Amino acid sequence: MCLFLGIESCQEIRFDTGSDVDIRFSADTLTFDTVFTQVGSTTRYFKVYNNSSQFARIDRVQIKNSDSRFRFNVDGYRGAVVKDLEIPPKDSVYVFVEVTVDPDQPVSESPFVIEDEIVFQYGEKKSSVTLEAWGQNANYIPSVDGVRKQVMVTCDMNTWTWDDPKPYVIYGVVIVDSCTLEIPAGARVYVHGGIVFNGKNSYSDGVLYIGKNGRLEVNGTAEDPVYFQTDRLEKDYRDRIGQWGRIHIAAESRGNRISHARLYHAEVGVLVDSMAELKIDHSIIGFNGNSSLASFRGSVEAVNSVFHTAAGYNLRVDLGGWYRFDYCTFANIGYGREAIGVTNYFCFAQDGNECIDPRVSVLDLKVNNSILYSSSSDALILADATDDPFYFRTSFENSVIRLDQLLNQDQYPEFLDEHPSVVPYQTGDPLFHNSGEYDFSLDSVSIAKEIGKPIPGVRLDILGNDRDPVRPDAGAFEYQ
Repeated sequence: MCLFLGIESCQEIRFDTGSDVDIRFSADTLTFDTVFTQVGSTTRYFKVYNNSSQFARIDRVQIKNSDSRFRFNVDGYRGAVVKDLEIPPKDSVYVFVEVTVDPDQPVSESPFVIEDEIVFQYGEKKSSVTLEAWGQNANYIPSVDGVRKQVMVTCDMNTWTWDDPKPYVIYGVVIVDSCTLEIPAGARVYVHGGIVFNGKNSYSDGVLYIGKNGRLEVNGTAEDPVYFQTDRLEKDYRDRIGQWGRIHIAAESRGNRISHARLYHAEVGVLVDSMAELKIDHSIIGFNGNSSLASFRGSVEAVNSVFHTAAGYNLRVDLGGWYRFDYCTFANIGYGREAIGVTNYFCFAQDGNECIDPRVSVLDLKVNNSILYSSSSDALILADATDDPFYFRTSFENSVIRLDQLLNQDQYPEFLDEHPSVVPYQTGDPLFHNSGEYDFSLDSVSIAKEIGKPIPGVRLDILGNDRDPVRPDAGAFEYQ
């Protein structure tokens, strides 16, 4: 019979099974990144490749959670479980996954983020692909049509409170004036960014602008901080800088406060404009495209806070202003810029390379019990346009600072003599627990341990741990 049908038709098909199965996936995470605003579903797919020269047999394919909102179809087979999936040698199969959402359901039934896994089991081994979907149940400010637009919100000098358990998503530029915006503990604010071209100019979309007669109160707690971050929740975006515009405190806006916040992914984390006021405590601001905190002749007081990982400075100050930083950590990791850059001047108009409208204002800066670190060299730039001590008043006490070119003869060679309690960082000195993973708590032998001086009224660190009453550590974290 084989003589007539051909030798190949009589060969036995061999399968890789169990631990011999050699498969790979076209993606380790399947992301449903559409923002859902009405009942509906969407479908994504990935491929499963058989790397072997023999057929592969996968015992079971199924969604991890039995009550999942995801459904799948693999190679034409659908159901809660697909058994004995076969993939030809050096070939692949498609897996289609669908999710359906309902934005009108409560958060407990339709959360902002839905996660699950599709699991492939062969013998004792398992492999999986993560499934992510979000955006289906949120408050959109002002609406999903707000992209590249500006909207003003007023409340007749009353309070607008974002206390809905659903997250808030900002589209476009939201201007809050004649109103106090209160954001309570546990709130999550996502911002939709992007570049907007407006005539000859462009700007980063996604801005929360607090007007002159507006006020921002962020009232997080150690247990429930308030989050501001990009609305792109894929893993690839979690440490990507500059994905939305900024929080902008307008000129002369008073009484603004950010407590226990986590603010990530902005072009400028917070911009404090001329003569505006801002107090920050127990907060972390990082992964910013320009600066984590920028001020233009503003007034800023910060305690127990971390400013890290910016393509510009962690703190940028122009045209002076009034600043107090106690127990703060400035750590610019990976971008080769200084942690802090401050100056008491600004050029309002130029003719070529010549400044034709320079202006100067008093700078009053005090940094106590803090850490200034950059992964390049200097962590500090000081630029005085006057050589008049009245216009450039700086004080650094009981702090660790990475210094190099700042000590050059043409800059501030007497810096360490004028600030004798500063501990200069030297390459290789132990400092943070794991800065590569953005963990800025202190190493067990950190040079920042026990160099601080107690500050009245500050008994706890950023996490609520007790400060040593006699010899506290520098930076936002007290070593535990």
